[in-house]
Amino acid sequence: MASKGAKSKGKTRSKKPAQQPAAAAFHINIENYIDIQNSQNIQVGDQNAIHMQENATRVLDHRKEFRLSRNDVAIAFVNAILCPDGSDPVEISLSELQKRVENQINLLKPKQNISFETFAGHSIQNFIDRNKDWYEKLENKQKITVRLLPKKIVEKKPLKVQGKRCSESDRYSNSINDASDLDQVLTDYETASSDIERDQQAAGYSDALGETSQSVVVAKTSPEVNRHKSKKRIRRRSSLDSNTALINSSSQNISLGTFLQRKTKPLTRSSEKHFMQLLLKGESEHVLIRKFEEYMKNPKDFALDIVSLWNTPRKELGEIIICLSSKPMQFEIFDEEISKLHNALRNQKDSYSYFPCCEYQTFTLGEETYVKIEVSHTHMESKPIFKIIPEDSGCSKELWCRCGAQRQLLTVDNHNIFAVYGWFQTKKIEEQIPMISNQERVITNTSSWNSELTFESSTEKFLEKVQMFKKGHFSLMAGDVRCKSRNLSAFSKLSLISVYDFDVQSRECGLLNANETSMIENRSLQVYTWNDNLPGLSENSTVWTFLLGRRDEPDSRMSDPNDIRLWSKTVSSKLQIHAEQIQRFVNGYTVLTILILWPENEDLAGFMHKFIQICFDEHLEPCPKLIICMSDEPKTETGKSYLNTLWREWNQHICLFQLSLDQICESIDSVMCQDLEIRKNEYTLPAFDGKCTVSPREASWLRVDMELLYLENPYHKTSTDVEALSEERHQFYRGGSLHWFAWYECANDRVDVDRDLRDSISSKLDTIIENNKCEILYLYHAPGSGGTTLAQRVLWDFHQKIPCAHVKLRTASPVIELVGKIELLHEKSHKPVLLMLDGEEESRVRHLMRLLTSRAIVIIFYVKQYPYPIREGENLRTKVFLESTVSSKEAKNLAMKYGDRCNGDQSKINTLNKLSRDVERKESHFLYEFGLAAFTHDFKGVEAYVKGYLRLWDNLDGKLKHWQKILGYLSLVYYYGQASLPCQFFQPLLHMKEDDVVDIEDFKHPMKDFIVVDKNEGRKGNVRICHHIIAQEILQQILGDSREKFERGPDLSPSAKRSLESFCLDFIDYVSKRKQHTSGTIAHILARTFIFRDNQEISETAEQGRRKPRLSRIIIDITSRQPLFTERLNVLKRLTEAFPEDPNFLAHLGRFYAYCRPDDQKSAEECLQKALDLANEQTKGKRIEELDERWKLSLMHIYHMYGTIIQKQIAVYTGQAIDDVPLKRTKSVNVKSRVEYLIPLAERSCSYFGCCRECTPQGRENCCGYVGEINVRLQICDFIEKHFEVGNFKGIKGFLKTKAHDWQGVDFVRKSISIIDTLLMECYNVIDQNDMDPLIQRCVYWYNFIFHRNAIPLENVTHPEGPTTFRLRIAMKKLKCVNLSKIKDYTVLEHIQTGSDIDDIVSWYEEIFRKIPCEGPIENKRALDRDYQEWLFAIRHSKCSTQHDLESVLLVVKQWEDQLKSPMSKFYSFIITSLIGFGSKKTSGKTECLLEAQRILKDDMKKAGKFLLKPKYPREWLGKDETGIRRLVSGTRFLSLNLSDREVVKSTMMSDLAVCKGTILQPNNKKGAGFISLDLGESLVQVTVFYIPNVCNLVGSHYGGQRVEFVIGFTVENGYEAFNVKLLEKYGCSHCSGSVEITQNETFAMCGMCGRKITKGDMNRISSD
Repeated sequence: MASKGAKSKGKTRSKKPAQQPAAAAFHINIENYIDIQNSQNIQVGDQNAIHMQENATRVLDHRKEFRLSRNDVAIAFVNAILCPDGSDPVEISLSELQKRVENQINLLKPKQNISFETFAGHSIQNFIDRNKDWYEKLENKQKITVRLLPKKIVEKKPLKVQGKRCSESDRYSNSINDASDLDQVLTDYETASSDIERDQQAAGYSDALGETSQSVVVAKTSPEVNRHKSKKRIRRRSSLDSNTALINSSSQNISLGTFLQRKTKPLTRSSEKHFMQLLLKGESEHVLIRKFEEYMKNPKDFALDIVSLWNTPRKELGEIIICLSSKPMQFEIFDEEISKLHNALRNQKDSYSYFPCCEYQTFTLGEETYVKIEVSHTHMESKPIFKIIPEDSGCSKELWCRCGAQRQLLTVDNHNIFAVYGWFQTKKIEEQIPMISNQERVITNTSSWNSELTFESSTEKFLEKVQMFKKGHFSLMAGDVRCKSRNLSAFSKLSLISVYDFDVQSRECGLLNANETSMIENRSLQVYTWNDNLPGLSENSTVWTFLLGRRDEPDSRMSDPNDIRLWSKTVSSKLQIHAEQIQRFVNGYTVLTILILWPENEDLAGFMHKFIQICFDEHLEPCPKLIICMSDEPKTETGKSYLNTLWREWNQHICLFQLSLDQICESIDSVMCQDLEIRKNEYTLPAFDGKCTVSPREASWLRVDMELLYLENPYHKTSTDVEALSEERHQFYRGGSLHWFAWYECANDRVDVDRDLRDSISSKLDTIIENNKCEILYLYHAPGSGGTTLAQRVLWDFHQKIPCAHVKLRTASPVIELVGKIELLHEKSHKPVLLMLDGEEESRVRHLMRLLTSRAIVIIFYVKQYPYPIREGENLRTKVFLESTVSSKEAKNLAMKYGDRCNGDQSKINTLNKLSRDVERKESHFLYEFGLAAFTHDFKGVEAYVKGYLRLWDNLDGKLKHWQKILGYLSLVYYYGQASLPCQFFQPLLHMKEDDVVDIEDFKHPMKDFIVVDKNEGRKGNVRICHHIIAQEILQQILGDSREKFERGPDLSPSAKRSLESFCLDFIDYVSKRKQHTSGTIAHILARTFIFRDNQEISETAEQGRRKPRLSRIIIDITSRQPLFTERLNVLKRLTEAFPEDPNFLAHLGRFYAYCRPDDQKSAEECLQKALDLANEQTKGKRIEELDERWKLSLMHIYHMYGTIIQKQIAVYTGQAIDDVPLKRTKSVNVKSRVEYLIPLAERSCSYFGCCRECTPQGRENCCGYVGEINVRLQICDFIEKHFEVGNFKGIKGFLKTKAHDWQGVDFVRKSISIIDTLLMECYNVIDQNDMDPLIQRCVYWYNFIFHRNAIPLENVTHPEGPTTFRLRIAMKKLKCVNLSKIKDYTVLEHIQTGSDIDDIVSWYEEIFRKIPCEGPIENKRALDRDYQEWLFAIRHSKCSTQHDLESVLLVVKQWEDQLKSPMSKFYSFIITSLIGFGSKKTSGKTECLLEAQRILKDDMKKAGKFLLKPKYPREWLGKDETGIRRLVSGTRFLSLNLSDREVVKSTMMSDLAVCKGTILQPNNKKGAGFISLDLGESLVQVTVFYIPNVCNLVGSHYGGQRVEFVIGFTVENGYEAFNVKLLEKYGCSHCSGSVEITQNETFAMCGMCGRKITKGDMNRISSD
């Protein structure tokens, strides 16, 4: 179709290779599908969007299909880099060009690592040289660059062509062509000059170019391109071209009737392009591709396909492409095939209620001929087509449409039937709808529910609905949002807890692309796909989830991106996790507002609706609000259908807004100005070498779990600073705590009062810091004594010295992530990190410290309210007690400080001065009294203050008003649970709507005078009573009898305790009516109030360390009489009835039955069994290792309670201790029946305690599971010892001689002897001394008492000889050596001093190892793990007669590792391999062993030992003795018994340890970590030994390279660690100029030059430290 002008122009062009024109035509096509990453921010494609890559991949894989050479394709990719469409050309270096092209190729062909030479067939330099007609090389500053020739750039410039208004079908074609992801893949790009443009307009092509207001981009090409493309691409048949056979003109039109008519419009390039796109896309919901033979074989299918397309709601044409022949056809044959298709329809017309008339066009592509039939989507019909089915009684009708690529028969219950009818009705109604005001648009939905959708278009209304983004919490749900809005980054300013993204390209060119950078700095942004393990939701982080997958993660994308059913089936389990996390965060805490950006591709609406159904269902309370925003009303029937469904399902909880993205972003910007929560860009902390910097990304990540005290104020200055600070001070003096931003602004003004205890705490902290050790410092404070403020002051005082952080309560992060954050601070600063934890559970604090000990130097400042009396002088080494009363010095300071807040009110100042004088006169006054005196009018004590505000005398009916209930409930949880409640919890009592967001401003007078925000919580929006004493007084006045006279103290009055039951029941009923889920916030608060039991500190000894009451304080306070305790039981029962799905409440009810109502043991067991069943049901049968820590802890407690309950049943007949008298005595005649009753109970109890140990999370080990089982076994053994007597057989000794079938329990007792020994060893080795239960020592005494005096002759141990028998024999050997004078001490192998006994023990352990592999599955892995460790010690025992070489020991250790893969097996594998690698004086070391040891240390040991107790402690040492395994000297074996290794090194063990030499490695500039290169003679492998320079006074780079001596300990954390490090001293030779190094335990050395002996002495010492 080229013009003459074009031809003449083409003649002057230079000659090119034959294939070159094809590349010229094709280079633009490919570049629209290449992601130009890292290319100076160039992105290619329409409207700067990155298009889909599938077709570019097809070009790479099947270039011959497009008749392209390798060079053609390479030119296209290079041009896409040098001059993308719509962008200015670039000039880049050859290396950079090669890198970018390779990046694009490897994006399309991942994991193949294709080089440019492999791709193009030449190196980049040769490729440019071979294509000089395309590219120009330039030399610039010794660098070769390349650019596209200017004439080629001109060819690539777009040309805008105006067109006339087109028909509906052509407009559709153009819109598809403009918007399709496959746009221009195979487009001709033929029109170039104005001559061609005029020819097209003359031929009528302009009709297809679009409306007058539209512009179509047309690329210029040469005439040769046109001729070349006309030969190999689509051949058009027209009456104007005698060489073609396509009938397209009106003169050739053949009328075939009312079913098929030839399209009268001439064939255009647009329609050709559209046809090619249809073929490439393949079949879809609206496009069918069939063969002619298929329809001739089944003509009914042809008619049914047309009808189903006609009935399907859509906004585009339905099209059927039929392949007529594989060869070009003549007119006559062609017309015959069309006639056959027409006849097929005519024969079916009576089978349908009516039949549409369809247009067709014909195309020839290559050697194939096609006909395309168009089924219109614009018509005036008001009803769909029905298929008529004749029946005997008349006829029935079927309604067919399309679902995806398949036909679907719609039944009455199918929801799609409404969409079909609604679509046909809408088409009729649309003709009658007039223009509507822009302010508010209404869509009338004619579907069955007849609802009316109202769109708001006011941004003011939008901000009103989202409450200016200030109240509640927000999530964002987005479809295919593109970076069209300039201010799309405004969304990063919102405090979004989550984003649910349905755009796979969001990171490249969508919402995440625009917001990622700024959001990372403001919040902790965590990006996931649906397939990842998601974290919990939190206040200060945003979880961004790609629910349809992400473009750069192919495994996360769906094979069919439009199949909702497939997607739902694939991701359903992950969506349930989303739902659980949302419930856990929202329920009972906040109102979640979901801002939904309606997708342009409205097929995504179905995915969004499905997600909403699953994750925001009826289980959420309060119900979330949906805010749907769209730039225009839905364009497709799919979009309208889903919008109608959402409107109907969410009713009053949904709002629709017709706003553009620009309007939304501007609205966000208008309200999200800088506030106190926005930080700056630099964050500095004190460090060993001055300061260290925390990046904004790291700062936002840390902020999720802690408030870090930086050296400079991290908060921005704002116009509201003065007002905010004033409010903070006011709330602080009323009983609240200061936000950390206020400390930066007014800490020097001393808002707080200096406390006497501060110096003592600071001194203790200084000592701990100087020792460079991990430690927990406890601050126990009386309620209302100002403990939190004192702790804040201490933290503030130290924040310039070391990194300090306030860890928030109950954040969403797991403990292990918190550990990682603290480790980061330590690594950056190389200083101890001081953490303040206020009100946290003590078990979690200890667990955190245990994990941190192996990773960082951390001091935990643990602040805890202590409601028990404090004895005078109670302060101990790591414990500080703050009393409730103030000293005279503190009273004076308080009077002065609060006097400044009285605004000149002389009466208040006088009251303050009187309080100060009273304290001087030794009268007791409390801290809170000074605050109340300053802030209340005419203060006359707490009682009068509370009474005046509560005004209970106004309640004539005796019932509490709603606001009084609020204060009562807050007082209840704060007084008994030290907890706060979410503001949202009180929405019903405040008479607010269900989806109204509640904050502290909604609590009016007089409530507001008693309430403050809880700043210690990890979540915002929690409130509490301002003072503990105020909470107590509120409860006293609400519950107590005003006529009762009693002296107010730390407890409620008797009358108040009598009313406590009914008030608790009211509170639980209120909670249950709100249907809170037990996984949420409220369940935790209830557990703190009604279940938790605080430790009561008695002294610092392990024997009398801590004691827990049996019940929580609130349950104990409820007045209840023995023996039934009905009132207490009622509260716990109501708790389980209100939360029937919480197994923990059920378990504690069972525990109450067991302890308080021993006659109701059946009820106790029923509760525990039901709790277990419930827990197993909710964990869905997962294995223990698959459960999260929350469920493991729950199961651990339930199993322990169940085992304890059964143990109590046994104790009724055996007693609880060695000298305990049982409640029920057993007569001698009943002993056998009693044993038969007790043994099954004991076995059940032991199994539950075993499960308790199995469920214990790593790092949370405690004595519960150990002491329980040991006690049960001792109770049975003690019962046998006291009661068994048959003839001459008495006690345990006689009992074990009986036959197992005669007496039940013989095997149980026999196994118990060795099992108790194993449990004691394990207990002492895995549990920290601070967590050790004092009862364990009682167990040791009981065990020794029973079995030492009943040492069983070994010949009485019956066969078969298995592991249990050998362990029994070993236990008996140890029991024989019990020292009666130290009967409370546990006996270990060290106490055995007989050589034959040690040899026997070694042989029995080796027998166990030989037996284990033959017995299949290992029955008791923990016992076997302990056996290997004990064997390793036994073979090194001084009395062991057998010498074991290292290689034979290594074989056993490898067997150990193969069987168990335990942390200790890896540890000893590392040690033995290292010893072989070290060698000795007689044998050289093995290099391969040193390399293997380093691999074990790096890959296996550190990971496996992550949760071991005290991984930094040296468990083994390198000894002097080089005889096999004896070179290894045992260190601390039972860490809870001996923790003095560093002192031992300097004294008794020094004589047994090898003193090594080495060189300190540079830079040696860290206080807490340095390395020494170990001398190993001629070894080629460098072995680095860790040491602590600060301990050895060797800190500083000037010590780098110095020679030192030391001893080596083996630790799990560091592998090799040097202790007792000292600088080596040199001594000169008196016979030559040589000198030698002599260690501290040597007296001489041989001169290396003359070979003479050099004796150590002061006279010849050359250097010393």
